[in-house]
Parts: sequence; structure tokens; C-alpha cells
Amino acid sequence: MESFIQKVAGHLWEEGRNDYSNLCVVFPTKRACLAFRAQFSKKIDNPVWGPEVLAINDLIEQWEDVEVADELNLIFELYHCILKYDPELSFEQFYNRGKILLSDFEEVDKNIVDAQALFKNLYDLKEIDSFFYEDDEQSEAIRTFWKSFTPNNPTELQQRFLDFWKIIPKLYDDFNQALKEKGVTTSAKCYRNIAEQAKNKKLKLHYDKYVFAGFYAFLDSELMITDYLVKEKKAELLWDTDAYYVDDEYQEAGLKIRKNNNNSYNWKFNYFHEEKRDIKITAVSHARAQASYVGTLLESYNKNKTYNLQKTAVVLCDENSLSPLLYSLPASLNNANITMGYPFGKSLAYDLIFLLYKLYYDYNKNEGKSFYYKNVIPLLKLPIVNLFNADGISHALNGLEKNNVTHLSIKSIKENNNLSRIAFLFELPSSIDEFWTYLDKTLKHCQAYHKEEAKLNKQELSLLQSAGYLVNEFKQSVSNQNLSNLSIEIIWKLLVQQIKNAKIPFDKGSAETLQIMGFLESRVLDFDHLIIMSANENSLPAPPKTQSFIPYSLRKGYKLPTFEDHDSIYAYHFYRLLQRAKTTEIIYNATVDEMGQGEPSRYILQLEYEMKQVLGDKLNLTHQLIKSELHTPAPREIRVEKTDAVIQKLYEKYQSSNEDPKGISATAFEKYTSCSLRFYFNYVLRIKEPEEISEDLDASAFGNVFHDSMEELYKNTDFTKEALDKLEKLAEITVDKQIELTLKVSGNKLEGKNILLREVIIELVKKVIQNDKAELPFKLISTEKKYFKKLKLNSGKTILLEGKIDRIDEKNGNTRIVDYKTGKAELLSGKKKIEDLFEDSKYKASMQLYFYATLLDQEIKDTTQLGVYKLQEVNSGVKVLNRPNILEDVAEYKTRLESELNDLFDPDIPFEQTKEIKRCEYCPYKTICSR
Repeated sequence: MESFIQKVAGHLWEEGRNDYSNLCVVFPTKRACLAFRAQFSKKIDNPVWGPEVLAINDLIEQWEDVEVADELNLIFELYHCILKYDPELSFEQFYNRGKILLSDFEEVDKNIVDAQALFKNLYDLKEIDSFFYEDDEQSEAIRTFWKSFTPNNPTELQQRFLDFWKIIPKLYDDFNQALKEKGVTTSAKCYRNIAEQAKNKKLKLHYDKYVFAGFYAFLDSELMITDYLVKEKKAELLWDTDAYYVDDEYQEAGLKIRKNNNNSYNWKFNYFHEEKRDIKITAVSHARAQASYVGTLLESYNKNKTYNLQKTAVVLCDENSLSPLLYSLPASLNNANITMGYPFGKSLAYDLIFLLYKLYYDYNKNEGKSFYYKNVIPLLKLPIVNLFNADGISHALNGLEKNNVTHLSIKSIKENNNLSRIAFLFELPSSIDEFWTYLDKTLKHCQAYHKEEAKLNKQELSLLQSAGYLVNEFKQSVSNQNLSNLSIEIIWKLLVQQIKNAKIPFDKGSAETLQIMGFLESRVLDFDHLIIMSANENSLPAPPKTQSFIPYSLRKGYKLPTFEDHDSIYAYHFYRLLQRAKTTEIIYNATVDEMGQGEPSRYILQLEYEMKQVLGDKLNLTHQLIKSELHTPAPREIRVEKTDAVIQKLYEKYQSSNEDPKGISATAFEKYTSCSLRFYFNYVLRIKEPEEISEDLDASAFGNVFHDSMEELYKNTDFTKEALDKLEKLAEITVDKQIELTLKVSGNKLEGKNILLREVIIELVKKVIQNDKAELPFKLISTEKKYFKKLKLNSGKTILLEGKIDRIDEKNGNTRIVDYKTGKAELLSGKKKIEDLFEDSKYKASMQLYFYATLLDQEIKDTTQLGVYKLQEVNSGVKVLNRPNILEDVAEYKTRLESELNDLFDPDIPFEQTKEIKRCEYCPYKTICSR
């Protein structure tokens, strides 16, 4: 069966020209251009001038003939423009916003949308009605969006949106003017300019005829250009469609063709109804098994000559499948033509640059005193680094673990013979110039070593060499900008973000062998035999663009692409790819995980429930399940006997005679009662639970900032209305101070969600103060104070309990022990027993309150109240435990606590795994237990 490109070549050859140089053939992709040139050359018997063959992007840029700036330089230019409206905005804060804006501007230009109209502030209802005259669907969509705003009283979030929305049209104009003055432009602006020239009949034509082949969903700018050329009888459009999805109005794959067929409409085929085909749906029971299965399949094809590999393609719906596939390819197919770029973010070279950034970030945060072991260890284990001296580095890692080293100085690294060969990695830069030199030296050193030693595989070595080009390209872009306020940390972070999404081309394989490509790279191409990998929902189709400042209803109103357009385009490319294939095997991961993976693509279901019914015996549709050979070892029961050394260690840790007393805390006690083995890992072996270095106010940091702010404000305070009024005014300054201590960044330099979280903490602090004003008069006994209590064990020895109680106050003669809670906190109801605290982990907050009450048991009276201040419900104030008899409760709890702690120090009771498996779900040690 002829491929589409063969048909195009034959069609043009039949024109019988002696000179094709005045003909321009335009395809959606460069890959299609290469295939066409190869097919057209086969038609030529005698020397003739061949046609110009261009991808649509190249045609547009050829017409415009202005330098197109790269994305990073465009973001820099956009940043310079926005400073006019927001002078305090840092580039780091702007970067992600700039990428979204740039993408939105691109859509606006490529679809010939009036930017001033789109970004016009229309939330005045009268203005809406005066702006739109027609009552069509588009106008109604725009009305719907703007009418969601309350004209005289928009919400704070709406007001922020409106304030930003207001400057976008000015920013759009400023940006385009700045580019014009520099003599550069955007690719999208080229499209717009050429389309407007076509509309005004001023487009200068370089060829007698243009042939647009294999397009489906023209952008509005492309549509304007092709409409003009067709009307001028200067263009021909060659579509590649099939009656199966075009004639059926319910098939989304034909939506755009049915909508925009006012141009000359050629070539609707009937392959699905006329040609027999085999389609096999293969469910693989594990994601990692897909690549292995495809490797085995290809080896079988090659060995048995089942299929002609020159007419076979492996199409990847998820680029993450590429790396495992490459490792699974049989040696006989080492010359496969891989046309998709390798994601640099998946390479060891990227890991090196990223880990060095993390090393620098923490070193800088630590004022250049030492390197944190959690940054050093991953770097030393990275093959690019580890292979410099694998045995020596392994010995050094063992030493760090054995000696419990958490911080390393540059001196200790240089003096360690096992690390001396890679000490250059730790000689971090202190200026921008040193930064570029450091990266250049590091990459060249690693490249030279691995090229000579040949210990790194060929692919990773090639990617390591590509890293140098990416860094130099980034350096060039940054150096051209006047951004003196950029620190090493920010530049390094931007570099990591920029190179992560880079695609590195492979060495060209033969076009006469197996083809491996991404799904969208298969556009316009045809193969007799297809293997489609990762055909799961969310990969096929890929998720639509989600980051945009333009809301859905405005997109709909201004005819910008929406998810419906995205779905239609993917559906077309899927069915078009299948229409000439004799055999197709579609493979998906059938294992459902916590992320919802395992759902087959909607197209698989369409083949089963729609196509099979329509095509009947023309379609041989089969199914198979490939069971993974991966086996998970059965979890083993773990018991740790308490040796004399372990018991001694516990006493040393918690005995009250210590000069620096440290008792068993409420958290430690809760962990012990929840799972004694977890307590052992954490407090005896001192295997620390993971602490991620974060630039964000995560749940832990959020709570710490709030607690520390309240402690700072309430210490040494007289609780009068006047005093609390003053504290409320100090809330913002105090929170910013605590944020700076926690994140090492001042409040006015926060970005992203941290800005919102800062505001939330400030509001919570103010609300607590306001609630306390409403509670006056009352007495604050203590805040964030540490209490200790001695406890005598059955062994005759005494240990110490400790707890830092958030707040103790007194009102109307009642003492309240209060714990602030930023998360969920379920209180023990009056119907429940004290025993339930130890059986059900959801009562963790109540467990903690009774622990605190035990610390103060001599002061507990029948009027004492235990309560939590749920910050998620801050307006409700303190919620106290509704229990009939606090004294009996505390006595019963204390008895159980003493029993549990006697068990802890009993040498005959081992540390064991919990019997409640659900408690293991979020345990940091579950990998040790294999649970």
C-alpha cells in the first residue's frame, strides 16, 4: 500500500514538469520533509530541478526573514518590560510566570487574536453589553466569564487577577516594541505578520505554487495564509483523511476536517473499510515490563524475518519509555533510527549539575562552613562521580555512616585519600565568573576522564558532552542580559530548570531500519507494522496545556485552542497512523497504582466498542495479557532483641541524672506505642527520618513558623486589650522574622505558594490574638514552655519525661492545657475509652494532650481542661475534650503510660513491627521492613 508521502510524490511527479524549482511543498514536520525528498528522488530518471521542501515553521520564518530569538532570551526581554509596572519583581519570581505569558502571547499571535480586546477589563456589566453586539456562542462565553466578577466588590483573588490582567495588554505592546527595536522577533509573531500580509494581499510569493500536504488542524494564521493562496490559485491542499472518522459526525478525529473544509479538499480515503488489518491489544502487568516485552518482540521480528523492519516503527506515547526501551533493544538492532530527542533531564549529566546545585544551595545556606551529608552522599553515588574511584568512595561512604558524620568540611574532603580525586567538585564558586569557570572545569574534567577510561556507557558519555553545549548556550543568553542582581544560586537554579527539558538528538541511524519515535513525530508518516507503547490514558492522549493566564471561557470566546481541540488533534493522529498499517500492536500498563495509572487509552476502548462493530471482519482485533516476571519478596517479620547494650543506651538517653536532661517526648512515646520497631530505628539506631531540604513552607515549616511567632509575641506580655492591640500590629514583622530564620529568605523575597502561606500564617496569628482579646480577662500561665517529670520504673531506675506545651492559660478558675494544631486533630469523645488512644492513631492529638497532663499531674484538678486550637477552624477558638472526669482519665492514662514504658525498658520484650499494617503506609522505614 502506498504511503501518504509516496502519494504526494507521485501526484506532483505526474504534473510532468521539467523544472520543479518554482514549486514549494510544505509539511507539518521536518521529518516528513526528509521522507518526501527520499521518495521524490526515486521518481527522477533524468536530472531535474527539484521542488523546495519546507516544514511550515521554516516557510513562515523564510517569508518573514527576521531573526527569531530563543525562549530564554524572550523571557529575559519580557522581564525587562514588566519591570516598568513592577520594579521590585525579581527575575527568579518572574521566570515561571514569564514562560506562561510567553506561551499565551504565542497562542494569541498564531491565532490572530486581538490582544487588546482579549485582555480588556470587562467586569463592568454595562461595558460587557456595550462591547459585544452579537448574541453568538463566543460572545456568550466571554460574558459568562466576566459576569462571574462582582463589579463593586471583587474578591481579593479576583482583584489580584484583575490588577495583573490590566497590565498584560500594555506588556504585550511593550514586549513587541522592544523586540522590534532589537531586530528580533518570536516565531508566533512571524505567523501573525505573514497572515496579515496575506489578508491584505501584500504577501510576496517566492514560488509559483505551494502544496500543503498532511495538515489537519490549521492555526488561524495558517488558515488565513492558505485561504489567500488558494483563492489566488497559488496553492493546493492535500489532506490525509479516511471516511471512517470524517463521515461519522460522532468521531472527534474528523472534527477539524468537517469544520474547515471550505478550502480545496482533496484526498479522503477509505482504507479502514476496504483493507483488512490486525490490531492486537497487549496489557502488560507492570510498567517496567513494557520495554522488556518490546525488546523481545523486536528480537523475534528480526530473527524470524516476521516483518520488514524498514517498514516498522515503535511509537512512544510517553517519552519516559525511551530510556528503558533503549536498554532492552536487542544487539542486532543497535542501528535503529531514533528520531525523538533524549530528555536531558533523565541523564546522569543532568543529575550531576542538579546535585551540584543542591550541594551549593545548602553550603551557601550554611554560610560556607560545611557540606550536609544528604547532599554529599547522592553526589558520591552518582556513576559519573563514583567511577573516578569506586572502591575508595565506597570506603569513604562506609566511614561517614560508621562515624555518623552529618557535615563535612572542604578540608576533610581534600585530606581524605579516598575522596581526593573528586575534591574539585567541592571547590565551589564565590562569584559569577567563578561559577562559569567551575562548571566548565567540572564538565571537561568528567568528560576527559570518562572518555579515556571508557567506564561510562556510550549514551551517557554523549549526554555528558552535550551538557557543555547546553551550559554554554545558557551562559550566552544570561551574559547578554543586564541582570546584575542575579546571584550564583538563582543562575544555577535557572540553569537546572532550563536544561531539564532540553532534548538531545541521537546520532542519526539508518532510515532503512527500525524507526523509534514519539507519538507526534509520527505525523504524516506511514508504516506497515506498528508497535505503540505506553497507550494509557493520560499518555494517549497526552494531557492538554494547563498553565495559562487565559481562562477556559475566554479561550472559547476568542476561539483559542481548548482541550476539545487538543483531544480532536490527538484522535486524528492516532487514527491516521493506523489507517495504512497492516499490523498494529498497542501496549499499555494494566497495573492500577495510586496515581491512577493502568487505565487503557480511550482509543483502545473505541477500537473495541466502535471500530470492531463498524468494520466487522475487516478488523481482526485480539487481546493478550503479558504477566510480569518481576517478583516482590515476601515481607519478613522483624524482631530486635534488647541486648544489655541497647538497654544501657536507653537509660543513658533518658535517665534523669544526666547533666543535660532529655526525656521521652510525647512524639517518641506515640511512636513507641504505634510501632516499637519504628521507635528502635529512630531513637536507638538513630536512623533519622527523611528531612528534605526545601525552599517551601511545607507542613512542618508552616507549623514551626506559627508556633515560634506566637512564642515570640506572647513572652513577657501583660494580657490587656492595649497590649494585645500592639501585638496584633507586630504580627507581620514577627512572622517574617520567623520565616527568615526557617527558610533563610526574607518575607518580601518569597515566591509562589510561599507568598500565600506567609499571608495565611499572618492571618492565623492575628486571629488568635483577636480571639484572645475577646476572651479577656484571662491569665496566660505559659507559652511554648518545656516541662519535665521523673518516672520510676519497676527496675528501680528513674527516667525522665518531657514535653513542650504550646500554651497553658486560666480563665474563670479553669486551667486549660492547649495544643496548637495546623493539621487535622480528632478529639477523644466522651463515649470513647482511654484505651482507644493507644489503639487508633487518629486520636494522636488527644494522646499528646494526656501526655502533657501526665507531666503536670500534681496540678491537675477536676476543673482542668485539655484542648486543641485547630487553626483550620481558627474562628472556633479552643476546642476542649468533652470528657466526664478528667482526673480519672489522667490517672488511667498514666497507668497505661507507665505500663508501656516499663515494657520499653524490659529486656525480655523485643522491638517488633506493628500488627496494624495501615500504620506502615507513610512510615519512612517501611522499605527496611519490606512492607
